[in-house]
Amino acid sequence: MKFRLISIGLALALILGFTGCGEGGTTRPTRAAHFNTSTTPDGTGVIIDRYTSNTRDIIIPATFGGLPVKILGPQSFSRVGALFSIIVPEGVVEIQGDMGPANTAAFFGCNRLAEIRLPSTLEVIGDGVFHRTSQLQTITLPPNIRSIGHSVFSASGITTMPEWPRAVTYIPDETFRTAAIRGELVIPEGIQRVGRFAFEMNNNITSISLPSTIRYIDEGAFQRINALTTVTVHPSVTSIEFGGVVFDGCPNISEESKALLLSLGYESESW
Repeated sequence: MKFRLISIGLALALILGFTGCGEGGTTRPTRAAHFNTSTTPDGTGVIIDRYTSNTRDIIIPATFGGLPVKILGPQSFSRVGALFSIIVPEGVVEIQGDMGPANTAAFFGCNRLAEIRLPSTLEVIGDGVFHRTSQLQTITLPPNIRSIGHSVFSASGITTMPEWPRAVTYIPDETFRTAAIRGELVIPEGIQRVGRFAFEMNNNITSISLPSTIRYIDEGAFQRINALTTVTVHPSVTSIEFGGVVFDGCPNISEESKALLLSLGYESESW
């Protein structure tokens, strides 16, 4: 009888473990008690100010006290060391970052974060939101995003540039600086400007393709990419306004690519 009770208890424990019950489960929202929150200035929603636990898997509740979550604040999950996966609920419109003196952002320094699901309602991603997320290799950006801050994926593990929201016609400064993009980099149609140091030191990029819409490439945008050999530009492009040292420190660019870039207005003292 004793043996049978132990067996039943063990079976129940296994079932609970695989259905996400308990802290860290992935099938029900994380407990509201683990979040510090405040109310948006207009009183219609909730701001997640800080997650106070250190859980591997998080599902952010969609509501607190009957109000929908609308904003993830700049310190909401910053440096949560155990965080591996997170689901951001529908209704969230902004994920904030502050890379000024505060030097923090919503997922800044979450160096184990590997999976994130963003809601279709998301419109704004602030400065440095995924800075130093070295295990985050892929991400899907919702199409309704209209603003992306600088340094969002800098020093991240992103290996392929995500599909870019159509409303964002630029790649901000340092967006993918020292990330892990590899192979062919295709700058999507609609992009008019690539910001300062946007792809600097992504040393495994081998080729870059620029779209018909490109007009400006700012200082150091593709600087120090050792593996880069080929740059192609849509044939309709006849000139580009280049900042300084855009391709400096790219020792393996082909002569054909150099000639093309020079014909479009690039200037280099070393070529």
